[in-house]
Amino acid sequence: MGTSNSNSGQKGNTPLVPSWVDDGPGDNPGDDKPLPPPGDRDRFRYPRKEFTDYIKSSGRNSGSLHRAASNYVRHSLGGASNASQRLGAAKSSSTRLISVLGSISANGLNATLERHGFKNLIGKPIDQIFLGLVDYICPDGGRTDEGIARNAFIDLLPLIKEMGIEENSGINETQLRAIMEVYFSNVIMQRLINDIGKNTFRLPDDIDEINFIESQLSEFIKGTVSDAITGLGIDFQEISDERAREVVDGVYLTAYTILENLAEEGEE
Repeated sequence: MGTSNSNSGQKGNTPLVPSWVDDGPGDNPGDDKPLPPPGDRDRFRYPRKEFTDYIKSSGRNSGSLHRAASNYVRHSLGGASNASQRLGAAKSSSTRLISVLGSISANGLNATLERHGFKNLIGKPIDQIFLGLVDYICPDGGRTDEGIARNAFIDLLPLIKEMGIEENSGINETQLRAIMEVYFSNVIMQRLINDIGKNTFRLPDDIDEINFIESQLSEFIKGTVSDAITGLGIDFQEISDERAREVVDGVYLTAYTILENLAEEGEE
């Protein structure tokens, strides 16, 4: 997750949903589109304070984490719909990943590589194969959402390697869901960290404590994504290429809705 890296985070007056968010790879950001109004310059203030409280608790104050996540979605981003929309290219990458994994599930790894024009990757170790697919699944155009998509995908590679997917084997539903859960979670996590800003709170000096905080935060987001997928009744093996984007939109919107409602649930 890399929360210890330097990043000043989003400025509050950046638009809630940038004008370029629906541009495709290679498009000039905001071409022929009116500039959206700026956001409230203080909109990240309270989530950052609550995250600071969470960090100070060494990752054990779940109430602060829940309030931070809820206020981040509701107030900083303007609600779950805006939060999902501003993921931009990350949603397109999620859609392509579902398509590739679905093809491996139905046709096997080598046939999928051949179908997508990657014969040169056949026979390589599985992590090298998926690293070779990064430009196809997550094209890099230099924007923040594209960088988030690529980082989320690269962070996924150790899990894919652990699964031991072989040349002519498919991917079962359990494996496919696990991969997508982690990817969705990585995207939401990296978007949150980019917005809140890694310099907003001071991480502890103890590396074990840092790892514990990151692990707790990651599992929290992953649990939210898992609940979203379960609630939507998604079977990733049954998703056609035509329906993949609809599924992606539904998962992100539902996950952000769950996060948005956390503060209300804590008050009941």
